[in-house]
Amino acid sequence: MKKLILALIIAAILITSVLFSTSCAQNSNSSKYEDYNPPRDTTSPPNGYDYDKNYEEEKPQYDDGKADASIPEEASRKVIKYVTVTLETLEYDKVLESLKSRCTASGGYIESANETGVAINKNDKRGGERFATLVFRIPADVMGDFEDYVKSLGNVLSSITDTKDVTDSYFDIEARLASLEIQKERYLELLDRAEDMNSIVVLTDALTDVLYQIESYTSTLKKYDSLIAYSTITINLYEVIEYTDQPLRNPSFGERISDAFSKSIEAFIDLCADIAVGITAAIPFLVIPALAAIIIIIIFCSRKKKAAAQAKEQ
Repeated sequence: MKKLILALIIAAILITSVLFSTSCAQNSNSSKYEDYNPPRDTTSPPNGYDYDKNYEEEKPQYDDGKADASIPEEASRKVIKYVTVTLETLEYDKVLESLKSRCTASGGYIESANETGVAINKNDKRGGERFATLVFRIPADVMGDFEDYVKSLGNVLSSITDTKDVTDSYFDIEARLASLEIQKERYLELLDRAEDMNSIVVLTDALTDVLYQIESYTSTLKKYDSLIAYSTITINLYEVIEYTDQPLRNPSFGERISDAFSKSIEAFIDLCADIAVGITAAIPFLVIPALAAIIIIIIFCSRKKKAAAQAKEQ
């Protein structure tokens, strides 16, 4: 019985360890800048491989496990750039089309585009407003010009730039890939010379592990290259009737009088419109009680006349 309980406890610990390691691996792949995990230790010969004396001269020479990530002085920096611009526009359709056309002309592409809302009713400031979120990938060398163009199309409410220098990580991965490629070639040479099944199995497992790491690092470098070559700009575009932030200046006395009079007229018109709407909405509630009151009055008067006539006859 004790042995059974002990076996169950050991099995539970092993299952928990596997699930935990899987969860950690998934979380590590969800990083914003595609951070990579260090490779497993491939700096020592694979366990179980019995080097025969015929292979002594062909043993792979393992390094200390630390890839040389030094960066040449002339190497350019590897920088990922993210920009977020929020702006208002009085000409929503025109600006939206201009943004898409300029993106294509700049050699970029639309990564995603979402639009919500309905067109504003120019005669009713309380009408719906349209909003769009556009994510463009623009070549890094023309990103500055594209950003300036975006800001010229409307009233900029905010502009945020976020950069990530991945130079060290990039060259470290390249160095590790070079080391892994050397290990791969040496394992292939040893496999060609292997004669017993045990050596073949061990070397095959080691080679598979190296190939997996090469594929993982190669994929990470491709993602880095894409993010570096094409900067990401997110545009939040609002349709408005008038800009919320106007240029600051001191208006003249005449402009202040004119502005005050215009606003009072607009307020009076809005008040009259509200009253008219209110009366219209109240008509059903006024007509029915009025008809009922008229019917009651007619019935009351009719009975009163009949009572007076009967009194005269008596």
